[in-house]
Amino acid sequence: MDIAALRSNFRHLDRCIFLNHAGVSPLPIPVVEAMKSLLDDASENVGANEPMWAKREAELRNSLARVLNCSAAEIAFVKNTSEAISLVANGIDWRPGDNVIIPNVEFPANVYPWLQLERRGVEVRWVREQEDGRIPAKNVLALVDGRTRAISVSLVQFASGFRMPAEEIGEFCRKRGILFVIDAFQAAGAIRVDAQTLQADAIASAFHKWLLGPEGIGFLYINNNAMDRVAVTEWGWKSVTVPYTSFDYRLEPMPDARRYECGTLNTHGLFGSAAAVDFYLESGIESVEKRLIELTDWLCGQLTERGCRVFSPRGEGEKSGIVCFDHPQRSTDEIIKALTDRQVIVRKRAGRVRLAPHYYNTEEELEAVLAAVAG
Repeated sequence: MDIAALRSNFRHLDRCIFLNHAGVSPLPIPVVEAMKSLLDDASENVGANEPMWAKREAELRNSLARVLNCSAAEIAFVKNTSEAISLVANGIDWRPGDNVIIPNVEFPANVYPWLQLERRGVEVRWVREQEDGRIPAKNVLALVDGRTRAISVSLVQFASGFRMPAEEIGEFCRKRGILFVIDAFQAAGAIRVDAQTLQADAIASAFHKWLLGPEGIGFLYINNNAMDRVAVTEWGWKSVTVPYTSFDYRLEPMPDARRYECGTLNTHGLFGSAAAVDFYLESGIESVEKRLIELTDWLCGQLTERGCRVFSPRGEGEKSGIVCFDHPQRSTDEIIKALTDRQVIVRKRAGRVRLAPHYYNTEEELEAVLAAVAG
């Protein structure tokens, strides 16, 4: 991997050290140029090239299918991760007394879509994070009973960086007909997200974190079997098979995941996201993960040597691009101020410093974190 060549695609590098890819990431130049090209086209050619826009949408669907190891027909475009999870949560045929299981430290996008189901008599069962930051599969599965209809987890937890034991949970759910839903927002673009290996029924994410794409657009993977169990709850002209010019208003859903696309899509976001996914695939899914784990392994070792307490679990199969830590003598706010003074962008989560470097970052940039810790 040519890191210098990769870094030539980012304009912020002479202004700051960006270590918040778990938040809203900077846009690579190809993403910016792709969105500009559509803006210029829409302004100058007033829709004459709409067939080309549709072609780019199809290309993005195909590229995402490569990323997720699924069929393009199993991908729907949405506004964001919250909408994707809400489409699944609201589409299940719930009965009073049914339950869904979620961790107690989830980002709200994977909480409120389920919590609002309590009005329909659905019980939300919380699996608690352990003191060491882990959420073992056995703890999740211990909450399952005959009324469990769904389990929904983030593949990577946003406030700890813990990579959930999703494969074990997915296998359990598949055998018992329980819907397994994954919020992959802190994983997609950083680590491998393989729908088949995970045995996920649905995967929700967006593009503006590790995939380095624009805000305001996301995607929902939903496998063919799950489509039969997740009803369409938002209907619009794109949800149905009948052409809008026919005046034949039949509620006949699209035969694939496009049934969950209610209306006109964010075309500008599609163009930017297509460029972002292309950028990711050119770097290589396995190469990106390998580089990112190497960087965060090095960072964890250096922080530990300097007396910091790394909270993010780093066992086999637990690692991600997120590293959370604190210091026994220095406050988190003090360390973050020292980082900010050095133009290092990080965030505070659950009382700890959260670092989220990406594969184009360097050890030299991460040295700035160690200097701030030293004071």
